Amino acid sequence: MKRSVVNNIFYAVAIISLDIFVYLILSLALMGYEDMYDKSKGTKWSLHSMNATEQIFVIALWVWNAVNIFLLVFVIYKFYKWSKTYHRKHLSKIYFTIT
Repeated sequence: MKRSVVNNIFYAVAIISLDIFVYLILSLALMGYEDMYDKSKGTKWSLHSMNATEQIFVIALWVWNAVNIFLLVFVIYKFYKWSKTYHRKHLSKIYFTIT
């Protein structure tokens, strides 16, 4: 394998590991809310039923989800763009060599 391919794989694994680590930290921070939820404070997972720290972690989780969705759409777009140019280059060579 080329060195750049190995580097790309390493970076992808590192980014995915960082993403999972952030989700782990946010979920551990919200475990207290899940354990100590009180029905008298309001609907479960509403901001009214949380204290300030829990609200910060929930909003951070929402933001992190939005960032992940944006990055997923971006990666899908880049892959689509790459595959379109890849197929255009290689399939045209095959087509012209066959005919």
